[in-house]
Amino acid sequence: MRLPALLCVIGFTTGLVPSAAAQASLPARSFDLAAPVVAPEAVPPVADWWRDGGPRIRPTDGRVRALLASGLERSPLLRDLVGRVESGDVIVYVGMNPIMQRGIAGCVTFVSDAGRYRYLRAMLNPELTSEQLIAALAHELHHVTEIMAHPEVRSEPALASLYRRIGTENRRSVRSGWETNAAERVGWDVRRELKEHADATVALREARAKAGQQ
Repeated sequence: MRLPALLCVIGFTTGLVPSAAAQASLPARSFDLAAPVVAPEAVPPVADWWRDGGPRIRPTDGRVRALLASGLERSPLLRDLVGRVESGDVIVYVGMNPIMQRGIAGCVTFVSDAGRYRYLRAMLNPELTSEQLIAALAHELHHVTEIMAHPEVRSEPALASLYRRIGTENRRSVRSGWETNAAERVGWDVRRELKEHADATVALREARAKAGQQ
């Protein structure tokens, strides 16, 4: 029996790590040791957020704020997603859900429609590692952009109608949950970017240490 609950656009922890076949199908990427490790500036500028309704992405605790900052430094894809959400008509409250069902990485739910803005809530599983959480955050923000692309979604029934068209229902959860292939790919790509960033950082440190010994 499925419990009555809000519809949730769900990301599963298994979706954060692609299968061997899926990894083989993803395009290879490379990194440049000369590239800056940290993003040179916020995307978009914080001042722009406050001129028109305030920031769209609103972390509800310090851990989420730290994860977002770390992800922005290390993942170009996450920076792009944040920039897109910050230019939209949604307000997204992002927090941790300590009672999230095991196996679920994150979840987006519709909260309300209030004038110019639609309000959403993105919840993450606090049991995940930092890298998994950053990937899960990117995954859920991609779902936010999917909702942004459909201005008719201004209620939970409208959200359900949207994901019946563009997504697939997940039956591994006690909640009414939906997923899209595009959001899963975003999670994989961000995990890959985080690994490449870590590899590049290690290689850069080793190169500098070697140069200092000469």
